[in-house]
Amino acid sequence: MSTSRPFRIWRQQVRASLAAIALAIAPAALGGSPPPVDDPPLATWAAGIRLMELGATNEALEWFLARHRERPEDPCGFYYPALLYAKHNLDGMDWKQELERGRALIDEGIEIGNAVIDAGAATPAARFCLGALYGMRAEDRVTAKHYFGAAFDGKRMRRLMLDLLEEKPQFVEARFWLGTYDYFADILPSIIKFFRTLLFLPSGDRERGLAGIETAARSRCLESYSAYWVLSSIYGDEEFEADGAKADRLFEEFHEAFRDSIQVTSTLAWRRANLPPRDVESASKLLQEYLARIAASSHAPRQRLEEKARVSLGWIYEQDLRPDAAFEIGAPAFETAKAHEHRAFHVAFLLVHSLNEAGRHGEATELVRELEDLHPGSSQLDGLRERLEFYDEPSAMIHRATLPARRLARDGKLDEAKQAFEVLLTEHGKVGQIYFWMGDVLNHADRCAEAAAAYRKVVRLGQTMPAKLLPLALLRLGNLLDLRGDHAQAKKLYRRAAASGEYEDIRRAAEHFQKSPFTRQASS
Repeated sequence: MSTSRPFRIWRQQVRASLAAIALAIAPAALGGSPPPVDDPPLATWAAGIRLMELGATNEALEWFLARHRERPEDPCGFYYPALLYAKHNLDGMDWKQELERGRALIDEGIEIGNAVIDAGAATPAARFCLGALYGMRAEDRVTAKHYFGAAFDGKRMRRLMLDLLEEKPQFVEARFWLGTYDYFADILPSIIKFFRTLLFLPSGDRERGLAGIETAARSRCLESYSAYWVLSSIYGDEEFEADGAKADRLFEEFHEAFRDSIQVTSTLAWRRANLPPRDVESASKLLQEYLARIAASSHAPRQRLEEKARVSLGWIYEQDLRPDAAFEIGAPAFETAKAHEHRAFHVAFLLVHSLNEAGRHGEATELVRELEDLHPGSSQLDGLRERLEFYDEPSAMIHRATLPARRLARDGKLDEAKQAFEVLLTEHGKVGQIYFWMGDVLNHADRCAEAAAAYRKVVRLGQTMPAKLLPLALLRLGNLLDLRGDHAQAKKLYRRAAASGEYEDIRRAAEHFQKSPFTRQASS
């Protein structure tokens, strides 16, 4: 499924840096009206938070910056815009721009927040947001391996939250931060524990941390949304608790609490479609219900949310080998989005891919030309052209012809699928593209000898279309030889795959397997 930086926020960050998650988690709440907050100044930010977590990120940024101009000395006016720049996808801006703007807001917000505290004028909300700003800066520093600076920022964040709870025990948002500190400080990598000890930082407590995060998740405070994301990552990632059943229950509970969030709905739909027990019908229904609910709602960014939902549903149809259905669900989103560069390309990548997969290469070409006219200077045009040129008209038609055989394989009817591929070879002749897909189907079913024979056909036929299939066949045939123990021959194939040059992902994989022979565990 195509994921916007929507999905780069939580799970990927947890995997990338335990310490970063421990020190900086984004606050937000959704699901009906924003819940009451004990501290009135903090509650004044709830409407913007709701927009942010609905998925209306640009509207949320505009809302936060307007409040920031009204209250230039409030640390929350720095924290929430910085949060959007650092954690969310904003239309019309690339991630480097967002990162730099977020960093500038964090540094300025910390400076102003400390001045407000020194003057004795800080509300509990201001102290909370100052702590959050320290947490975000600590995260950035951990990612850059600036551990001393990160440790000092983390210590300052923890002190602010503890003082806040001592004064206002009902301030659940602060409990969430302490819960994340307790959990991740207890399971940090050894290098971070060394710096924690060196700087006299308090140790963590895994069980206490989990309890604090779960309390915050179910409290419906302004940190509930974040708490659910973190719990889902903790229980869904093998590096942490690795309890798939609990992760599934948590995400269902998460969705029940935040049904209007396109990010939560899309992620749950993806989980249903891709994780055992795979249920594409349930995933599709979830997004269809979301579309109906948004259409009947009064949400101001309704059109944008509908576009995102249609794209998410389209990618699920694509994964289910239904490219015509993917195009049909995505086409209305393109009509509303095409005048807006970022939004137009977000939809267009789905449409061009699905048209090619459906054998409709000519229509895909026309769509790309339309975008070239609408947005001639866009930096995203090269990527879209690359997606288009993966096929030409004949290869797109052959690809469509392979869909019934691949659906048979998806449904577990492997012998029937192989027979269907053989019929295609009789009809179309010895076509590398058909042999490649036959090899992939057999490979995924662990019928290694038959898969290797199909990949060898691709290699012997030489140049094929799409051109990328030849180096891919070399790579996968090498993997199968590694499994058989023929490492010397596998390395020769990896060198040929790496020499293709044009495909950076294949080159990196081939170079990796030359050093570390392929295993089934490496592919999982």
